[in-house]
Amino acid sequence: MTFLMTLRHHFQARTAPSSDRPAQRRAMGAVMASVLGAMAMLLASPAAGQTPWEYSPYQIRVWLSVEHGGGLNGRIAEEIKSTLLRRAEANVGACWTVSVEPPPVELAGDMAVDVTLVTPDDVDAIDKKILLENDKLFLVRVTANPRENVVTVVEMDCRMRHFGPVVTHRVRQPDALAPATFDALLEAFAPMVRIEDGTDRNLITRLRAGGLITDKDSPAYIGVGDFLQPIIRKNNRLGVHTRIDVVVWTYLEVEDRNKINPNILNCYVHSAMRSPIRGRGGSRKIQYAFGLRKTHDSTMLNVVAQVRRNETAYPLPGIEVYSKRPSTDPLPETPEEKLAAAKKNPAVKLGETDWRGAIDILPYEMPVRIVYLKNGGQLLRRLPIVPGLDTQLISDVPDDDPRLQAESAIKGFHGQIKDLVAQRQMLAIRIKKRLQEGKVEEARELHAEFGKLETRSSMNDRLNKAQRQQVESPNKYVQGRIDDLYGDTRSMVAKYLRPELDSELLGLIVEAERKSAAGGGAEPVAAQPAPGSGGSGAAGPAGGSGSQAAAGGATPASGQANAGAPPNSGGTSAGAAGNGGVTSPPPGAPVGAAASGPGTTSTGPAANTANPGATSAPAGSASAPLSPP
Repeated sequence: MTFLMTLRHHFQARTAPSSDRPAQRRAMGAVMASVLGAMAMLLASPAAGQTPWEYSPYQIRVWLSVEHGGGLNGRIAEEIKSTLLRRAEANVGACWTVSVEPPPVELAGDMAVDVTLVTPDDVDAIDKKILLENDKLFLVRVTANPRENVVTVVEMDCRMRHFGPVVTHRVRQPDALAPATFDALLEAFAPMVRIEDGTDRNLITRLRAGGLITDKDSPAYIGVGDFLQPIIRKNNRLGVHTRIDVVVWTYLEVEDRNKINPNILNCYVHSAMRSPIRGRGGSRKIQYAFGLRKTHDSTMLNVVAQVRRNETAYPLPGIEVYSKRPSTDPLPETPEEKLAAAKKNPAVKLGETDWRGAIDILPYEMPVRIVYLKNGGQLLRRLPIVPGLDTQLISDVPDDDPRLQAESAIKGFHGQIKDLVAQRQMLAIRIKKRLQEGKVEEARELHAEFGKLETRSSMNDRLNKAQRQQVESPNKYVQGRIDDLYGDTRSMVAKYLRPELDSELLGLIVEAERKSAAGGGAEPVAAQPAPGSGGSGAAGPAGGSGSQAAAGGATPASGQANAGAPPNSGGTSAGAAGNGGVTSPPPGAPVGAAASGPGTTSTGPAANTANPGATSAPAGSASAPLSPP
């Protein structure tokens, strides 16, 4: 109201006559003073602004429950309280503002039994300001038994309403309880960052109380190479939380610090999902990430099958498990990039899941291991895991056994296709070679063998039958891969088993026969020695009763061989078309008997006496070439 009245006087001063200039200047000064005062009030008000995130300490409240009896008493509780306050100020410094008190009466009984029995709703039921005004609420329980004293600590993050792991320390001497309690408190504490902005794989975060950290050994310090676990809180329009989600299978790795503001950390996202964190937060969505606290020696990974909602998941034994180091390099896309990445960061086989579908994941030099689940060479899952953060993890993967069954059948088909293609090509080469040599009959016989090979149609029929007998997978992804296997095999059959090859070879054979019938060269046939003669007699064509004698080295009778001539029942050879027909000696005739007919060529010395115009064939001569029938 004072500010508005001052503005009113200012406008009245501007409209005043020039004689009142001193009064106008005084009014302007008053306006400036009022404006500066109003800005100071706005900046100082809680609604306008608060202490910056990186310069405000963690508000920590500790509820200390000490069991009475067993050597523990009120003095031990006071000693633990004073030790916590003193060592927090000395070892942590300005990063923490700590208060220690007994738990509320309403929750004292639950804490005396188990610290995890206390829930955020129980705390809200007592006083809603507890979670609104504090960053961390530590539940500390100290008990004793005849052998040892036990300290149990669990952290509840007030903003995210999220419990950390339970930390347990055991000591024998009561005097060591106070230091052990502070050590357990440090171990349970998780530093936090606020996710400001970023893309799918790169996020910008701001460190809580980073400006108050003076030493890298501070429990609130987060450095390059550290890993964080993101948590998202969703509110309604009134600011009341509706859902708290721990982003599963997702961790942030701090890559570097901002050069201008070292409290801003650039983080890389290791996740089993493509986009686990999207966009920046707001009043309806608050995004934080917490430092990792490993409290176990290893983590048991249980692999189960993905099933429908009304079905029970069952374990998957024999799943191959591999591990790689986490890398901040861009994800490879091309085969060359994947090969280079595999050489740079090779996978190490951890083993296979047992009959329970479980395998123990052990820690190694880095907090996070990138675990790969494979079955039959097929990648099922890529999971970032922090060994020791949880006792057990469950990963549901598609049951890949139907795909393995299909893959086994398809591999058999691939082998058959390769053999069939090789046989077809080999026969095609042999047929063409026989045609080049003029051996048309042999080429036709090879073509008959070619026709007995399996065809594209029969191969497709067998593929369809195998696919009908294939076990269908309830998982759409696995079933899609099965369908792709059969579809790719059909494409292979269509590509390599061309039905046109059969008709092409048949056309070549028909063309060779046509040329041979029109006057092409005859096919040479090897000579067979005639018994009791010095020459060689060639067997006549089918249906001939005698053998045709040919004079080796002599000029054959006039005319060309007629490959298409029918067999001569009287012994006329296929090549007798040019000399009016040549008859062989009758059955039972002595060797060297003359053959009748002018221009007859026979074997033996008697041939020339019977037919002066005939030419005798010397002993050992080759028979004349015969055309195939």
